[in-house]
Amino acid sequence: MASGIKEYDVELDGVVLTPPVTAPTVSKAISGLAAGTEHDVRVRSRDNAGNVSAWSSVLTVTTTGGGGGGAVLLAAYNFNEGSGAAQDKSGNGRHMASTSYTASGTGHGDAGYACRGGVVASAAACDPFETDSRSFSCWVKDDPAGPNPWPLRFQNNALDTGGWGLISTGTIGVRARSSSVNHNLTVTYPTPSAWHHWAGPYDADTDETVLYLDGVEVATGSFAGPFLGTDAIDIALGSTSSTMLVDDLRLYSGVITPAQVITDRDTPVA
Repeated sequence: MASGIKEYDVELDGVVLTPPVTAPTVSKAISGLAAGTEHDVRVRSRDNAGNVSAWSSVLTVTTTGGGGGGAVLLAAYNFNEGSGAAQDKSGNGRHMASTSYTASGTGHGDAGYACRGGVVASAAACDPFETDSRSFSCWVKDDPAGPNPWPLRFQNNALDTGGWGLISTGTIGVRARSSSVNHNLTVTYPTPSAWHHWAGPYDADTDETVLYLDGVEVATGSFAGPFLGTDAIDIALGSTSSTMLVDDLRLYSGVITPAQVITDRDTPVA
């Protein structure tokens, strides 16, 4: 460090971060960045008299993935195909090789379709989670007194040993099952037979799970993982005559932020 330096400004993607870094410290932790994304960083110094140096050359860096950090979109489905395989709209090619896709022409927020029961996607085609931390967001329309317990279930090692997803049994929320033990984070089902947006990020570093309803955090809990599995993804599991509908489903590796939950709620999968 040069003599007389008071502090350093750090600029990230054209925005100067506050507060500045006070000498003699010469590093700054930057949080809240999505995993696997590029960012431009540069710095300048300021001395005790207020003189400011020129900016350094720009350094382009890429954040790492995994853990409890930022989330990477792995797959997104709007089910507007109406039948057959549900296409992954994220561009990642995780199309659902479904064996029993039954659709409804009453999708959320558009004139397309929603998934009405029975979609079973092969694990080889779309096992989504590349890290222990994971998140989902989706719209669900359900009568909690109906026959379907799982709007979304994946990462199974058979029902009696492991699994993770969104469960609706009078209450609704995240269920994680590890070594035959259930971990539930649920709330009373709001407004039966109406569309609601649900999101459930799980942070494997802290064991924290958060449940969001219509963009608002409604519950938090500690789930002792890992919740890993090798079986299929089931959506609106159960009878195709069910009242349950699922639409605009997104699956992430990592932990989505509150801001991303709201973005998902307000942005249809296209």
